[in-house]
Amino acid sequence: MSPEASDRILQSLEDMLEAIDTMAAFVADADRDQFSRDLKTIHAVRSVFITLGEAAGRLPEDFRDAHPDIPWKKVRDFRNFMVHVYDRIDTGLLWDTAIESVPPLRKPVATLIETVRRSEDDERS
Repeated sequence: MSPEASDRILQSLEDMLEAIDTMAAFVADADRDQFSRDLKTIHAVRSVFITLGEAAGRLPEDFRDAHPDIPWKKVRDFRNFMVHVYDRIDTGLLWDTAIESVPPLRKPVATLIETVRRSEDDERS
């Protein structure tokens, strides 16, 4: 893999990790009911879902195919839902997805970041 391709992959993965951590911070001090009444946080979480899906979509298809432990299609599909069906977003679905589906992504994304970094280091040595 070229250094440029590796750098683009690493940047997208880092963007995903930042989105995951940001979302966790946004929902950390709330419960489902508080969240459903907090328009600012709803819009912030929606925005982070969009960022997460965009970053996943920037990854090359062959890279995503090589790492099937991450549900790439679901991440990208949820981004599309946030963008195109924004007027019908159920806050309960948004909350459930932020609480149940996003945190399990953190470890495999962080692991991929380390793997890509090690690969870059090996290629530069």
